[in-house]
Amino acid sequence: PAITIYLAEKFGSAAYYPARIKTKALLFQYQHWEQNHLHKHTEELTAQLLNTFFGRASDEDIKTRARAHIANALGLIEQWLSARAFLVTDDAPSLADLTCLGYIDNLHQILGVSIQSCPGILRWLSVFHAMPEYLSTHSLFDQLKSDWVSKISHR
Repeated sequence: PAITIYLAEKFGSAAYYPARIKTKALLFQYQHWEQNHLHKHTEELTAQLLNTFFGRASDEDIKTRARAHIANALGLIEQWLSARAFLVTDDAPSLADLTCLGYIDNLHQILGVSIQSCPGILRWLSVFHAMPEYLSTHSLFDQLKSDWVSKISHR
């Protein structure tokens, strides 16, 4: 999260970086939480799936533990998004939303983690998925995704 905060401070991104100190503190809280929960366990799960992709043995205990932590993290995010439209405010997404978006997209689209029982997360994702910026940056990703998923599922 440090680089996103630095860039927002340096170049003044009012759209994603709140000016009010109390709102900014909430943004920091979510970004640090994300690093210790979503990031950490998504990385563990990804490493095990990459082992499979490259024909190496993966550790089922690590995969099971990472999936359990991820499920707990998604449950918390679902609670937060049931209280407001975005993580930090009701008005618009923030850097905290953008940070979590990348991990949740990867968990769902690449790593096969189900979010079907999370209507708040599904609603939240639909807002981003409809944004022209999201669509343009993910067009190449979508092309690569199908190849990646098919290779992983066949091993």
